[in-house]
Amino acid sequence: MRTEEALVEETWAAVAGDAARPDVTVSGARDILPATLPTGAAATAAVVTALAAAAALTNGRAAFATDRGHISDAVRSERVVRTDGQSTGATFAPLSRFWRTADGFMRTHANYPWHRDALLRALDLSIEARVDAVASEIGQRVAIDIEERVFAEGGIAARVREEREWQQHPQGAAVCAEPLVGHAIVGPAGSRMRSHVGMPADGIRVLDLTRVIAGPVCTRFLGALGADVLRIDPPDHHDIPPGMFADTLLGKRSAVLDLTRYTDRLHALLDHADVLVCGYRPGALDRFGLTDEDLAERHPGALPTARPRHRLPGRRGRPGRPAPPGRRGWHGRASPLAGAHRRLAAGRAPGTPRLCRRRSRQQARPGRCASAR
Repeated sequence: MRTEEALVEETWAAVAGDAARPDVTVSGARDILPATLPTGAAATAAVVTALAAAAALTNGRAAFATDRGHISDAVRSERVVRTDGQSTGATFAPLSRFWRTADGFMRTHANYPWHRDALLRALDLSIEARVDAVASEIGQRVAIDIEERVFAEGGIAARVREEREWQQHPQGAAVCAEPLVGHAIVGPAGSRMRSHVGMPADGIRVLDLTRVIAGPVCTRFLGALGADVLRIDPPDHHDIPPGMFADTLLGKRSAVLDLTRYTDRLHALLDHADVLVCGYRPGALDRFGLTDEDLAERHPGALPTARPRHRLPGRRGRPGRPAPPGRRGWHGRASPLAGAHRRLAAGRAPGTPRLCRRRSRQQARPGRCASAR
């Protein structure tokens, strides 16, 4: 297992190449996030690299310090943030969990109503179906068949795969061949530069087209650095219900925009934006003129970032036509696909994810095995 120091160096090199990294002192206990995988070291590497890059923007190689306890809070912020003294907490819908299938395990996502409905349609169940009914139906089916049917209905599901199986999959091989952070230049225009005073990202305007966790945390960080961040959501598929608080909204403004009707307004915003952060599936927003090539031509100098390069396993394109958008999903689906949960099951009964916290002598209730917490 690689050390924290090695991960910091690898992550910095992926972001900044051969540039010298500002000196950083990291204090505090190293076991901030105990886990089978080097979660704490990876979190430290990500945060240190982000802070070092920000420091390099304004102070050259100025030294700085951080604490592993603060890093732990940062990467688990939804568990420590409070609203009127009450925890907002990380919650999962009843149908968002691991399930035992006829041939193994699978993970479903049903936090959003439209994904829950897609799952139930794929299983030929009524919209009122409860956990026990879903567990019974899934338990009689083969995982890959459920995965395909849920995808066809517009939902999210992933068969829990072995790490070796994922590495041999064309998608897994393509991802493994990619650098940790990729850089590409499209078009001749240079980046839009703005002067700043004080904060590293002062004066930078960021258009935020992200959802769930990873993208919103990225733009929250940019907001903390002083950027003016505007988050855009569709009117009919809210990532966060109106009026509801989420720590991923901190440091940014939010608006609702129907791109199918007002694409011109989106491009009017892009005329004045310096950075576009896009976390949607590859190809999902192409019809709105948001390919890298379209952006380079219509909005020269705008910097699109955090754009997924590869599609999760999905349908192939026809001759002369590009592949349709890749399958929906994020970390909760990628980890089972890539074999992470099989790695976590080491030392347990074959096919039992480590996330199933019940002791082997106890009988888990239907559908409760591995509650994704």
